[in-house]
Amino acid sequence: MKLVLVPKFDLPCAKAMSTHRTITELVLPRGQRVHVAICQDVAEAAGWRPGARHKQNVDDTWEAVTFRMLYSEYMRPRSETMPTFENCTFLGCVQKTINILQRADILYVCGGYPNDELMSCFEQDSPRRCLVDIVRWRVQNHRMLYMGTCYGAKIAAKPGFDLLNGVDIQYHPGVNTNMLPMVPDVVQFSGQVGVAVSIYQSRIHALCFPSVKNKGGLWSWADRNSESLVSLFGPRTLPPIASDSEPYNACEAGRGAGDARSVTSSFVVDVQRSNAMDKTGLQLRATRGGFQVGGVVEGGLVDMWNKSVEETYPAAKVMVDDVIVGVNAARANPRNACHRAACDALRHELETAMDLLILVSCSRRSSLEMLD
Repeated sequence: MKLVLVPKFDLPCAKAMSTHRTITELVLPRGQRVHVAICQDVAEAAGWRPGARHKQNVDDTWEAVTFRMLYSEYMRPRSETMPTFENCTFLGCVQKTINILQRADILYVCGGYPNDELMSCFEQDSPRRCLVDIVRWRVQNHRMLYMGTCYGAKIAAKPGFDLLNGVDIQYHPGVNTNMLPMVPDVVQFSGQVGVAVSIYQSRIHALCFPSVKNKGGLWSWADRNSESLVSLFGPRTLPPIASDSEPYNACEAGRGAGDARSVTSSFVVDVQRSNAMDKTGLQLRATRGGFQVGGVVEGGLVDMWNKSVEETYPAAKVMVDDVIVGVNAARANPRNACHRAACDALRHELETAMDLLILVSCSRRSSLEMLD
């Protein structure tokens, strides 16, 4: 697990981060290129960045400028890493966000105040829950650094997200840091200090550091908090590996040569009806896993989806023999006695819902058990 929590990511904070080997060698990803996914959902919900989720280019944001300075100017020896940036939203096209998250080395979440729409993504029955699952798996398996500022940092401990497996995060803005008591079993930072954590197998590195220009007498409190963090993230509280393979990895595999869909995987189709007469264009038959796709009718919503992802996300095309296992909050459950009722719920959502998030399994099975 790699985690950085700071009150504000500006040039003084970046310069402070660059002076600590724990951060530059163990936490920050290095390489010829580092891909940064910038999530502005929290800032937009607070009204700080209206329309931010719809921006295509985030190279001109001050976070991008700060990352470039961190890697190209402040690190010693000077890094040859060239960071690249992409806008990442939990509230847009699900399949696009899946692809962004799966290639990101850093997920940076801006500060602000989340609204109910954003927080609903973290609920277990949310059709966007797959995005949270990907973040948790990549962060806990040391594949991606989660970096948050202000409330973007606190989200990491929210129920549903819970990157720290039950450990709470407390943020204390606008207070004298030296007056804060050491609180056991809590990760805390203030408007003047940040926190960096790296946990890999049994190796634990945790650092609390002043992140402002005028550090004053902050080091004494920061050092005590660093010791508290190391004790907190002992071997018994290490996040478990969720699974050996990354969830919803169809598009990750799809970037390779050939037909990657022979790999067992799932993906999400995100389509909307403009009116109640629009048809999905799916020819379906019920199976014990949901609905098997027998064909995709030309001109339907799913056919238009297939054409839209032909070049950008070819592994997210719906094909014959794929299985629809979820639609919005409805899920197929072949082990449940009410499976037939669940399939009825899937069909109802497919036929009536205006906004459709369709969870598709593209694991090719040689034979399918048909419902009696």
